[in-house]
Amino acid sequence: MLLQQFADFLSLITIGMCFILKIPQILNLLTAKSANQISVVGLLLELTSISILFAMQLIPKVVLTILAPLCTPISVSSKVVQLMAIYQAKNADTISPITWFISAFTNLTRVFTIWMDSADILLLANFIISVILSSSIMFSAIYYRWNRVKQD
Repeated sequence: MLLQQFADFLSLITIGMCFILKIPQILNLLTAKSANQISVVGLLLELTSISILFAMQLIPKVVLTILAPLCTPISVSSKVVQLMAIYQAKNADTISPITWFISAFTNLTRVFTIWMDSADILLLANFIISVILSSSIMFSAIYYRWNRVKQD
């Protein structure tokens, strides 16, 4: 009973945090007046993955069996492309570590709530991988902010 209440509380926090997820990134871009380290391909893949996850709430179960397996590779691709963009630039001035912390945190809360509600292996794998990759982007952004590399 107590674990279920905690899962419900985490669900509410996750929903609230998702409303503000991109605000720190947008503010960071406005301050930097640049979007150099933001991967457009990664952003488009992330939006596709989010759209599929949202659609999963609205569509029949038959269609879910086709779309659900696509979420993980699309989500992974979006984050790997963003990580590559940071690594290639050796700069993360336009990347908001706060945005990626929120992403990792909300993905972690989803791991717990999915485990409590259904223990769906596909969804659990998707969100566990997302926690790892979002954390990697956050730590990469922090690393390159603290360890500036001279550009030729």
